[in-house]
Amino acid sequence: MNFLKLKDKVNIRINKLKKKEDNKIKQIKKLELKRKDIILDINLKKNNIEELIYKIENLKEVLKKEEQLMGKKLEKLRSFIKDKADTLLGLEFIDQEEYNNLLMIQEYKESDEKFIDFHIDLLEDKQSLISHIQAYLFEKDIIYPRYIIEDFYALIQTNDLIVLAGESGSGKTNLIKSFADAIGGKSVIIPVKPNWTSSEDLLGYYNPLEKKYLATPFLEALLEAKDNPEVPYFICLDEMNLARVEYYFADFLSLLEERGELPEIKLYSEDESAHILSEFKNVMKTIEVVKEKYKKKNIVSFIELLQDEEINRELTRIFGFSDKDSLIKYHTDLRRMLSGILNTPSSITFPKNVRIIGAINIDETTHYLSPKILDRAHIMKFDSPLLQDWTKIAEKIEDVKNKELRVKLIIEDLGEREAYPRYDREDEFCNIITEFTKEYFSPLGIEVGLRTIRQGLNYKKIFEGQGSNGDLVLNNFILHKILPKMTFDGNKKVNNENKNDLLQKFTKNLIEHINRTLAKEKSIDVIDELEQIIKLSDSNDGIVNYWA
Repeated sequence: MNFLKLKDKVNIRINKLKKKEDNKIKQIKKLELKRKDIILDINLKKNNIEELIYKIENLKEVLKKEEQLMGKKLEKLRSFIKDKADTLLGLEFIDQEEYNNLLMIQEYKESDEKFIDFHIDLLEDKQSLISHIQAYLFEKDIIYPRYIIEDFYALIQTNDLIVLAGESGSGKTNLIKSFADAIGGKSVIIPVKPNWTSSEDLLGYYNPLEKKYLATPFLEALLEAKDNPEVPYFICLDEMNLARVEYYFADFLSLLEERGELPEIKLYSEDESAHILSEFKNVMKTIEVVKEKYKKKNIVSFIELLQDEEINRELTRIFGFSDKDSLIKYHTDLRRMLSGILNTPSSITFPKNVRIIGAINIDETTHYLSPKILDRAHIMKFDSPLLQDWTKIAEKIEDVKNKELRVKLIIEDLGEREAYPRYDREDEFCNIITEFTKEYFSPLGIEVGLRTIRQGLNYKKIFEGQGSNGDLVLNNFILHKILPKMTFDGNKKVNNENKNDLLQKFTKNLIEHINRTLAKEKSIDVIDELEQIIKLSDSNDGIVNYWA
């Protein structure tokens, strides 16, 4: 009996093992099929790769031939242009610099200056970049707290107008100069004059009598930046509000609103340059015909034309001049007109390596910024550098290496011009600002539109994207975009409530959304600013004025 039980157990065990064996065999067969499929797939991909490699090699050959053909065409074009440019240079219609520009000859100056490479040495870490810039400036006895540099760099990346506001000597223009220096860029300071009343004061105008565009230092800076696309340019309108900004800058600011592509700046009609070129072409053809007539093609310079009696007499007759002095004057006029259209085109595309920054002081001699300007700009307020804790700043940058070296950036590191983020109903920032607008901003007469909120979203994306603490975004946004619009009579009632009382309610509500400990440590505390505004209002008969 025991034997039979044992036999049954053994048989059961054997059957289980056979089933396991059968399952293993099935799994092996499945794996074998998968292996075959994988091998087949690998072979197919190998064939595809070989075909792609073959196509790439063919494309390389085609591209090589195209490059060779294009090189020959460019060489012919360059030779053609050089021939014409040599003629113009010889006849003194252009100077050496204009000659070099026509032939795209640039004088490169070798520099042995060492840089910190943002992409290689700092591994594209923007917090390290901010630390290095602060340390570099500190080494030059230029003292800025970290939050100033961090906020300024974020605003630079927005591609919006930035306005630095503060007392005289608080370091507004110096920040622009020193920041540009720290990244190997160039700053251009344009002093605004009190008599500026139109865009012509900013960009210049075309003089029809002289047939020449009269450029301004601002336009010259834009043209210079266009010729140096790898160099960051920071153009500062210093004491921007000495004249009414909406008079001379509003049209240009409207151009900068274009976010999808780089805006085009129209300077004068293309017909004007076409007329000048047509007249110049006729003059050059006439000179060639006269040289051919007297078989004197070897004459190439303007002096030789004047000195040759036959040619000079014939040109004087054709052009209707009475003596060679008139020919000299006509030559001078043509040269001036040609130089005008060569150096100042009828339109230019706004260079992507340029940032426009305004610096303003607020006193009885200046004008307030209009709502249109405030709506489109970011206002960054400055305090005196004497109020900063220099010892604390020195301790924070102590570990930064190679403080004496500039940082090498590419233009894209300063932010791309792109459309603002869309309004998102699910976004907390959008909801907070929308609620504040309904409850406080609109009743107080502070205009906050969709553009303002989208600008805030763009700042938020950039600020957080550079590794800065997102808890500061709302604090900074209120500082940049809301407080500068606070100019109203606090005694006036809205919905049976004084505006000053409503402002105090807003301040208390805002406290719930602001990390004040972080703001005091890392930035300007917006609550402190609001409380100061309210305090000044109480001592000024209830008048609320951020700029007071």
